[in-house]
Order: sequence, then structure tokens, then C-alpha cells
Amino acid sequence: MKKLLFLILLFEINAIGLAQVGKTFPTLSGTTLDNKNITLPTSTKGKYTVLGIGYSQKSKQELETWLQPAFNTFIYEPEYDAQVYFIIMIGGIKQAAGEKIEDKLKKELDPELHKYVLVYQGSLGKYKDELNMTEKEIPYFYVLDPQGKIIYTTSGAYTKTKMEGATKLLPESKNSDKDNDDDDDDDE
Repeated sequence: MKKLLFLILLFEINAIGLAQVGKTFPTLSGTTLDNKNITLPTSTKGKYTVLGIGYSQKSKQELETWLQPAFNTFIYEPEYDAQVYFIIMIGGIKQAAGEKIEDKLKKELDPELHKYVLVYQGSLGKYKDELNMTEKEIPYFYVLDPQGKIIYTTSGAYTKTKMEGATKLLPESKNSDKDNDDDDDDDE
């Protein structure tokens, strides 16, 4: 019986993700921590994009588990040709404290990450519905193709398996030495 419940739960989790795949990411506008206005998916058209979204303090904590792996994979020495944004959504009554939340984020995060953190303030209902973000305690992740269509989704804290699921759909960076690591030994 426990195996059956586990399989049903696993199916439901996969069905949630698959329900979004193939849909165009809904228009979302916000400001990065370095004060640049971004409208998704318009601002990222023509490029693969990885998005992490959180809309509660608890989801922010799990979202932060992705920061260093994403920085290493997509920014510092990019292995894949993709943009990345972490989106903090502020809705409802918390919008009144939006500026304070934004200032706190700027102080907490390394300034190198500011251009990758997007703050959205407004109604959350549309996004919760369209992106099937039903549990506010966890972050959600989406990989968009160059046309803004969702090609992969996952949720929760970082795991190597989740990152591999996202990156297997992305083109390798022209600067990546991922395939060249083994080739160095052949020259000797």
C-alpha cells in the first residue's frame, strides 16, 4: 500500500510539472536588485532562460540553495548558454514592505548576484494559477526555450538531479571546457 501511495504521489508531482511544459511563460515584469527593469519572457527572447521563483520566506530559504550551483553553472564559468534569474515575488499585504524587503536582499546578497535577482510586486494569483505554484513554502523552477516556452519544471531545494534535469535541455556555452577536460590527457 505504501508503494502505491508513493507511486501516486510521484505521478502527481510529475503531472504538475508536465502540465506547464509547452506553455508560454506568462508576462511578468520586475526590477533587478541593480535597478534594471525586466519583462519576462520578452527580455529573454532568443535565449534559453532558467528561472527560480519564490513567494514566501520559507521558499526564499530553499531558493537560496540554488544560488551557488546556479552561479557556478550559468554565470562564473558558464557551462551552458542560458540566462538565469531568481524571482522574489511580493504580493498582498507584504507589498507595503516591498522596499524594505528589497533593501534587505541587497544587503544579504553578494553584489555580483544583484543583476540576477528580480523583484516582482503585485498580484500573485495569476502566476500561482498559470504556473501551478500551489505550495508557497517551496520555490519553483522553469527552463524557457528561446521563444519563452516552458521546456522543464521542478520545485523545491537544490539537488544535483534537478540541476541535471534542467541542464540536459540547454546548449553548452561556447566558453565551456566541459568536454575538453578529458582531452588534455590525450596530448601527452
